Amino acid sequence: MAVNNLCNNKMSKEKIYLLSCGKWLDRRGFIRYFERKVLYTLRKYRMLESAIVVDNKNPKSSVLKYFLNKVSLRNKSKNKMTALSDSTDDIAVKVFEVFMKGKYQELKSLTPKFKKDNQTFVRPFYFMLDKEIELYAKLKDIKMKKTKVDNDVRKWLDDYEQKHLELKNSIVSSLLRVEKNILL
Repeated sequence: MAVNNLCNNKMSKEKIYLLSCGKWLDRRGFIRYFERKVLYTLRKYRMLESAIVVDNKNPKSSVLKYFLNKVSLRNKSKNKMTALSDSTDDIAVKVFEVFMKGKYQELKSLTPKFKKDNQTFVRPFYFMLDKEIELYAKLKDIKMKKTKVDNDVRKWLDDYEQKHLELKNSIVSSLLRVEKNILL
């Protein structure tokens, strides 16, 4: 039994994810990193003020449902928010598409929390990359369909981010700065 615990301890200390700052995370460290980052988003953008209904249109929605069930939602409000499982990757692609189409008023709908037609939408995975969501699903044994990259803009961003880390995060951060200063 002692040998089994030793083997499990070695496996739990295995480096599985590299942060952009150069720090490696083991399994437990990554799960803690992921959950804290999503909880931060939930709190910062006041996403826990109403009951949350998950939109099932995205393969990442199973991970979002798992996570929201794990978090104790204290508010039993009659107001409902629809949670979208859009990630940083999704938002970065949508920002480029909005600029290519010239429909800048659509940028308001790309924020972490927005209203449209008297309905509130939230994005708890706003600051999470697809690869982080997929790794969390794998570590927690959550069945999730792998997303196909069939969008030219997404392919271009994925290729470009190989050379320039944090590209997608920079795009999303810039959108939030613009949103605070101009879009309101």
